Amino acid sequence: MTSIFPHIIPYLLIFALVALLIKITTPLFIKLGWLDHTNDRKKHSGSVPINGGLSMFIGFFIGLIFIFNNYDKTLILLLTSFLILMVGFIDDIYDSKVFTRLTFQILIVLLAIFIGDIKIHTFGDIIGVGNIQLGNWSIIVTILAFLAGMNALNWIDGIDGLASMCAIITFSAIIFFAHITNNAITLNICLFYLVILSAFLVFNLSKRKIFMGDSGSLFLGFGISWLLIDVSQSENPIFNPVTALWIFAVPLIDIIAVIILRLKNNTSLLLPDNNHIHHQILNITNLSSLRALLLITFLSFTTAIIGITGDFYNIPEWLMFIGFFTVLLIYLIFTFPKKNSF
Repeated sequence: MTSIFPHIIPYLLIFALVALLIKITTPLFIKLGWLDHTNDRKKHSGSVPINGGLSMFIGFFIGLIFIFNNYDKTLILLLTSFLILMVGFIDDIYDSKVFTRLTFQILIVLLAIFIGDIKIHTFGDIIGVGNIQLGNWSIIVTILAFLAGMNALNWIDGIDGLASMCAIITFSAIIFFAHITNNAITLNICLFYLVILSAFLVFNLSKRKIFMGDSGSLFLGFGISWLLIDVSQSENPIFNPVTALWIFAVPLIDIIAVIILRLKNNTSLLLPDNNHIHHQILNITNLSSLRALLLITFLSFTTAIIGITGDFYNIPEWLMFIGFFTVLLIYLIFTFPKKNSF
């Protein structure tokens, strides 16, 4: 197979650009008071600048506009990504109301659906009776999928590096499928996401750390949702729809479990709590944040490998779906009895 990996220099330039932007904007964010302050749910100490999301988006924007512009949906991807970035940024600075935040997320997703034509048409053969076509339910399902993807990454962003590593694993899995199917466009876009994430992670895990903020996690979650839908629902999909669940499994399992628990306890579905997977592991195992990060990253890598293997070897989609549901059920059984009360 002829390699479709592009030359490395443009990506090194974007890496350097994002690193430079972080260095430049860090003192500005500190001066303006645009910081993430510690509380009983957050494990960091002190107040940390939240300039990672903006820096990553600028790098991504320049990469797609000036270096790689062969994607026919580049402009709508950048527009909707910028809008979702702003929704998160406003929430970072002003702590916007949940209903307002959710409303704007839905409006932006509608732009992706109707202008970008990013839409879920089928679930595939997840129950063994043939492909399930969504028909008139397509728009609603797509909105829910985007909301799940964006907020799953946002909700799991509770310890240093966790959201970044989950995103890196997902983009890397998409790159694998793009490579074996010779989909150079998807591969290039994912490489830009990987590069900006890598530059951010260097600072996020350093002593003088910065955060991506809600702006960064929503921006990345939106990009993941966009690509998972685009490449699994096109005329020539690079993997089955059920595979998307596996290569983004840990954030999805986390958000599903937390929502189920909140329903069980009759509490708000949208207000934050201490019941996410990183809280559970930290409470149950007494591991350090770094070791918890490594453990959850390993779990995310493992589920992605299962998804890749299942798709590559044509394991029936219904069996892969049952497997995903089984993993979710096991997580619920082992974590619910140990969850903290509200």
